Amino acid sequence: MAGSVARHRRPSMTTKCPSSVRSGSPTARTLLSTLVSTAQIDYGDVPTWISSVGGLLSLVAAGTAAWIAWKLLVTERTRDRQAADDARRAQAGLIAAWIPDATDREGLDQATIRVLVRNNSTLPVYRVLVAIVVRSDDGFTEVASSGGPQGRFREFAAPGDNEIRVMVPATTNRRRVVLTFRDAAGVEWRRDHDGALTELPA
Repeated sequence: MAGSVARHRRPSMTTKCPSSVRSGSPTARTLLSTLVSTAQIDYGDVPTWISSVGGLLSLVAAGTAAWIAWKLLVTERTRDRQAADDARRAQAGLIAAWIPDATDREGLDQATIRVLVRNNSTLPVYRVLVAIVVRSDDGFTEVASSGGPQGRFREFAAPGDNEIRVMVPATTNRRRVVLTFRDAAGVEWRRDHDGALTELPA
């Protein structure tokens, strides 16, 4: 009818899909497949993750505790060895010898000199032998001994000062003393001309 009122259609509210999705293009299918695959991955649950982390931390803690225990054991054993060595050297460290008179130390002529052996311990030491040495091209050379040519030892040196006399030849170098002895425990020691104390082989 010419006089009829034209009816207006309401606009459609439906969102149109892109033609690429409607047509099922390869790009759209790939994207959709990726999203679906990601959604299907099993990441586990929170308790499982907590349990795994807790187990790892326990393992680390156990390893750390074992390392600390080992270090403490090594330190304790080192301390024990040092204490045993100190105890072994206790008496020997208190024994020394020197030439008290400057004239005897520096004298150029043959003479009988006095050597003082001091035992600051409370027990005697045994098989005491004093050697007189002088500097040479090879270091130090022995020129005389309290034991004489036969190398006889003095039987013992009591606590306190013990005097030993030694016949020495003429020399142009300063005389020094090397002392050997056996402590009350039966260990042999050498006190060198520079004061160094060394345990001798049995």
